[in-house]
Amino acid sequence: MEKEVALLPPQLFGSTAYYAAVARFADTAVDFSMRADKRFKSAHRYKIVDTRGELFLTVPVCHLSGNRGWSDVCISDHGQWWKLHITALESAYGRTPFFEFYIDRILPLLTDPAQSSFGTIGSLNREADRLIRRILELPQALEPEQLPETYTDLRRHDFNDINLPEYWQIRADSLGFRAGMSILDMIFNIGPEAALLIRR
Repeated sequence: MEKEVALLPPQLFGSTAYYAAVARFADTAVDFSMRADKRFKSAHRYKIVDTRGELFLTVPVCHLSGNRGWSDVCISDHGQWWKLHITALESAYGRTPFFEFYIDRILPLLTDPAQSSFGTIGSLNREADRLIRRILELPQALEPEQLPETYTDLRRHDFNDINLPEYWQIRADSLGFRAGMSILDMIFNIGPEAALLIRR
């Protein structure tokens, strides 16, 4: 990752390694129009540490078919998923030091799609990415058309090659440290220190 600018895939509340990659470039763009692929679940799913271990939280989407990009894939209201996400986050992180400080900024993203301005996965991802970058004091994403001629294309990268130091997790004593969690895990557990840790 020696180049100065990178093009990234969309990730909903991306992993800690994903945002560490963002921090290692001068500028990044996110390809929200990237072809929607069932195998690319991180565009609408993120991983947290619950009381029993790792838990995936998924935003259900309407039919993934054809050559549509994530920016055109509508969010489903199936199972009132936003209520499940809120309950899961409260259960997992309600006792962390920084939960109350950040949760009010995240809740507007977890709403009934019929009452939200985020009708597609692309629009939800874009706003979630903007919020996380503000919290981590990272530059906001460029539009893909603003990329220079040469850039690093990370749209198919899995980010597992980026090692971050362990950080304090509320359940590490009982479950051990869990790497590769959503950036929300780091933010709720260590707060402003997350902005420093992802730059190491």
